[in-house]
Amino acid sequence: MNDSQSKRSIRDIVSKKHTKSHKGNIPGEKRQRRSKQRSSIALWVAIGFVILFVFFVLSLVFSGSKILAYPQEATVAVDGVYEARRTAAEGIVPYEIMTVTKEGSKEVDPTGESFVEERANGVIQIYNDFDGEDQRLIANTRFESPDGNIYRIREPVTVPGKTGNTPGTITAQVWAEDPGEEFNVGSGTRFTIPGLEGDQRYEAFWAEADTAVDGGFRGVTQTVSPEDKEQAIREIQESLRTQVLEDTHAQTPQNFTLFEDALVLSFEPLTNESAENDKVRVRQKAVVQAVIFNEQQLAAFFANRILENYNGEEVRIENIDELQFTLEDSDAFAESIQTGFPFSLVGNAHFIWQFNRADLASDLMGASKSDINQILANYPSIERAEVILRPFWRRSFPEEVREIEIEVRTDGE
Repeated sequence: MNDSQSKRSIRDIVSKKHTKSHKGNIPGEKRQRRSKQRSSIALWVAIGFVILFVFFVLSLVFSGSKILAYPQEATVAVDGVYEARRTAAEGIVPYEIMTVTKEGSKEVDPTGESFVEERANGVIQIYNDFDGEDQRLIANTRFESPDGNIYRIREPVTVPGKTGNTPGTITAQVWAEDPGEEFNVGSGTRFTIPGLEGDQRYEAFWAEADTAVDGGFRGVTQTVSPEDKEQAIREIQESLRTQVLEDTHAQTPQNFTLFEDALVLSFEPLTNESAENDKVRVRQKAVVQAVIFNEQQLAAFFANRILENYNGEEVRIENIDELQFTLEDSDAFAESIQTGFPFSLVGNAHFIWQFNRADLASDLMGASKSDINQILANYPSIERAEVILRPFWRRSFPEEVREIEIEVRTDGE
């Protein structure tokens, strides 16, 4: 064997070995590729499940139902003179009186001492639960507290008759019959009317302290100069005026309206007190009697007079605060507030029809989305509505009323 043959034989052998070795790795590479493909598929399947799970969770989190209800609306001009009275009657605007008090003081230097006698005073609410007839009480009518103390009104009053089962009421100022601290009583104190004792009206007429009846005093107290006292009173009243008017607006009950001009503000002196550093505390009490109108009654009164095709539905005046209220006789208002007074109201009243949200939510429980028009037919105050159900595949309202949200919208929103 020559050298060339030998070299070729070696190359051939090496070449064959390499060829065999290369051919032997092909099945392994295929297995690796198939494994990678399976891993990739498993990964995408897992990602798909995660996406579906997140979508499901988000659907639960943001699930719910909502009705956007658009009630009927109307804007009509109001311009006229009307009569308001504390007793409801045809063609009359009814109202109530709210009483708010606030005390203030200022410390000044004393100039001496004196013996002082002062009678307690305050505002009471007198009730007539006897019949529908008005009852006149003369000046100096007596009112007796549970401890036997006597208080009197200084002016005659007429207590309105009751309406249905609601007693007629009127407020009045009372003064203790005698001076002294023992006549000071808190708000809510109940009084009888001794002059009616033995009469069948005795149990049906009574009074309650609308404010604290206080200021009663008998004894020696420090005095101040007339100039200092007058200056102190001016400063106290100026401060009290702002505070008590703010309190009056803050304490106006929900669903009642208070017009700025429809109130009477008065000031009453309270007994001076000794203060620290040998000072005298001059005291005053501010009393506000404010006319408040029930918004539903007020809206119904005007709706009956100026709205076309109005059939007694519940409405409210959305912009009641924007209407201009004016007393026809402001000079006589302090006296007429107890019985009645004329007033004018001017402006464009925006009426919005009302409906019972709780009843609507109850009617929607478990109902199909396709039934919405049939359900809304029972609520003529609703002009149109939009239904929002989540998730998007939901076709009926929840079975729980708390899961049904009702939002009132107006065309201006």
